[in-house]
Amino acid sequence: MHDKDSYLDYIYLVIGLIIIFLALLFSKKLGNRPVSLNLEKIGFNLTADRLTLFYLLGFIVIGVGVFFKFKGYETRLGSLEQELKSSGTVREQLNALKEYDFDMFLEFDTTLHVSPQDESLRYFIDRSRPGEIDMDPIIPKFSDVGSTYIHVEHLKSGESFKIIVKKSNEEQWGSETIEVPNAKIKLKKVK
Repeated sequence: MHDKDSYLDYIYLVIGLIIIFLALLFSKKLGNRPVSLNLEKIGFNLTADRLTLFYLLGFIVIGVGVFFKFKGYETRLGSLEQELKSSGTVREQLNALKEYDFDMFLEFDTTLHVSPQDESLRYFIDRSRPGEIDMDPIIPKFSDVGSTYIHVEHLKSGESFKIIVKKSNEEQWGSETIEVPNAKIKLKKVK
C-alpha cells in the first residue's frame, strides 16, 4: 500500500543518484577548478572543487528524501497508534454484542431417584437480565441414564441463569446460578 508521499521519497533518491552519476560522467568537463561558498553570517565556509560539490549536492538530495521518508513513518506510526486505541473500543463493543450457546449435560443426583428419561419432566431456563426475568422452556436433545443433554442459545457475557426441571407432580429441581460464559451444572432438589 503506497501513497503519493512514499513515491516522492523515492524521487529524491533517484534525483540524488542522477546528480552523482552525472558528476562522475562529466568529471573531466567540470575540472578541478575550486568553488568557494562563504556564508559568514551563519559561520559556513566551503572551498572544494566542482566534482566534490556535485557529490555533496547529490548526497544532500538523497538525505532530504530519507528525512521525509522517516518523517512519514512517524506520522503513520501516530495514525496506527490512534487506530489501535479505537480498535480496543470496537473490540469492547463486539464483545458486548457477542452471544454464547451452551451445550450442557444435566446430571441428577442418584439420591433423588429421578430418571432423566421420565416423560413428565419439563426443562426451563430461568434468565435474569437487567430489568427482566424470563422462564423459557427448553427441549432436551436426548436423555440417558443419569443425565440429560440440553442446548441453550443467545446468552450474553455477564448474564446469569438457572436451569429448572419440573415434574408434573409439582416437584422441581434447579441448578445453581450460572454466569456466562463458564458453567458446571449439578441439579438438586428445590421443593
